[in-house]
Amino acid sequence: KNGLHMDLAIQKDVHILGHISDLRRLIVNLVNNAIDYNREEGRVYVGLEAGARARLVIRDTGIGIGEDDLPHIFERFYKADTARIKKDGRGAGLGLSLVAEIVERNRGTIAVKSEVGVGTEFTIEFPTA
Repeated sequence: KNGLHMDLAIQKDVHILGHISDLRRLIVNLVNNAIDYNREEGRVYVGLEAGARARLVIRDTGIGIGEDDLPHIFERFYKADTARIKKDGRGAGLGLSLVAEIVERNRGTIAVKSEVGVGTEFTIEFPTA
């Protein structure tokens, strides 16, 4: 889509302690956002590795999230300012609140770093099986 490039760095034999349907929904949600809010010829990175906890990183080279919006992105129905509107105009502001619920339900943690015009990175850690 739009000439995007996807980079994968998936460690083999990572066993996350969690509900598979939740984890699928979380990954689909975050990867779709990385695509939808990216720029033409941008990049999406998905990495998974295990240590004391499993770490999932999803990063894009998209439009980024403003400092004022970052504290609110996991709130239900929150939509950032017009600089971050999806290209197709869809979205109800529920995707990231659902991601946060999934992380909490599966005893994980989530962190986000973002810079407007540079991109966004989500780091999620889960217990390992």
